[in-house]
Amino acid sequence: MNAIRSGLAELGVSEVVSEAVLAHRQPGILSTYNKHLYLDERRTALEQWGEHVDPPSNATPLRARA
Repeated sequence: MNAIRSGLAELGVSEVVSEAVLAHRQPGILSTYNKHLYLDERRTALEQWGEHVDPPSNATPLRARA
């Protein structure tokens, strides 16, 4: 997983969003008070990552939630 974590940092994705992508809990009291799931931010970060790694042309794009 280090590759994606380092890659997200290189792409300028915030620490909080990068950790949420990896499903890591926020440290200490932050996890108690900050219950935001960062869904939109995680989607954007993963789309950036996908463009960064240039998936094969036969990859199926994720559908946005309705």
